[in-house]
This record gives sequence, C-alpha cells and structure tokens, in this order.
Amino acid sequence: MVQRVLIIWFCACIGIVSMRAQNAYDFRREHHEQWIQAARYAAEQREAWGEIWHGFEVDSALAEAVVFPEMVRFSKLQNYAEIAAVKVRYVAMGSRECNYSIGRFQMKPSFVETLEKRWMQSTMTAQYQAQFDTTQTREARTARINRMEDDLWQCVYLSMFIRLLYTDYSGLKALPKEEQVALVATAYNRGCPLPGAGRGQLAYLQKRRNIRLFHTVVIAGKNAPHYVYSDIALLRYHELR
Repeated sequence: MVQRVLIIWFCACIGIVSMRAQNAYDFRREHHEQWIQAARYAAEQREAWGEIWHGFEVDSALAEAVVFPEMVRFSKLQNYAEIAAVKVRYVAMGSRECNYSIGRFQMKPSFVETLEKRWMQSTMTAQYQAQFDTTQTREARTARINRMEDDLWQCVYLSMFIRLLYTDYSGLKALPKEEQVALVATAYNRGCPLPGAGRGQLAYLQKRRNIRLFHTVVIAGKNAPHYVYSDIALLRYHELR
C-alpha cells in the first residue's frame, strides 16, 4: 500500500514538473503547424506592416516578435464568433460587459480604450496625426471595433503601445535589444499600465518577465501547459534576425 502511494506521488510530481518545464521550444514544437501558418502569414504581410511600424519609428522585428505568440494562438473561427459578440454587446454596453480579444494580435477593447486615452494625453498625437474619440458613446465604440478588425489598424495600435511604453518606462531603450523584446512582450501580454511619461518603473516589468500565464486553450485548467510569453516572443525574434 505504501509503495503504491509512493508511486502515485512520484508520478504526480513528474506530471507537475513536466507541466512547469514547458518552454518556448516546447511551445513551437507542440504548435508547429500553427507556428508555420503564423510565420507564413506574417511574411505575406510584412511589407505592409513594416511601413506602419517604420512610420512610427518602431523596430519591425521587435514588433512582430511581440505579437507572434498571439498570432500562433489565433483561431479564425473563434475570432469571428468573438467579433460578432463584441459588435453587439461591446457597442451597446462597453468593455465592462464584453471584452473579448479579437484580431490577429488578440487585442481587447479595454486595452485599446486605455491606449487611445493615454495616446491622446501624449505629445505624439500631433506628430503622428493619430487622434481618437475617447468618449463612451455607441458611435465611438463602433468606430473602435471597426478599426480593431483591421490588421493594419492593429499594427497602428501596437506601434502606439510600443512608443508609449518607451516613453513611460525610462531606461527601457538603453537595455540590450533582447531584453527590450522580452519586456515589451511582457507588457503587451500582461496589459501592463501606461502610467505617463517617465513614471513607469522597469522593475515592474522585470518582476513579471518570467511568469507562466500564456496558454492556447479557451479555458485553461491547472493541468493545461502554461508558458512564458516573453520567451516565445524572444524565440521568434531570434528567427527574424
């Protein structure tokens, strides 16, 4: 009896270790087909995306790497269902009632709302001629969702996020490029705040750098593999260089 209990306990420990040992290479191997599809799609769109990122003075390889894990997870069928729900519920009631991630880069309405507000408070609004209606009206929400459905507009939003992140978190630009990729990816995945020019602390991002929260299932139970988002982004960045 004791021996049987020990065997069960040992197997359980092995399972836990296996679950926790998931890394970026495991993710790429286990999602090989989706990885290839996402890479192929990115290659097809790279010129158009690059024009936007270049226009905002954002490193194209960094930008693509940051959203690549979301592109791998992206489900076309699920996305259509979520867009339909967002168009009805979000437009009518706002992001507190409906906040599904949509688009290739899996952006949430609440994320874009916050991003637009912070952008309108920055000095870059006139420089890049990007202005938004941030009022809580049906018209503003409808326009926002229409933008979010478009890949190129998601590139614009990503560019805005990256520019604001570098503005708000002093010292980020001085870090080695790989560390920049990791921290920007962490901020994107975690929805880290944009507190205002120079007010962010790098330690806040660094503390969250290695947390395993990223998964590819709709409802992630405790036994579902979880990954470090920034490690996957960094692996993709290495492929692009």
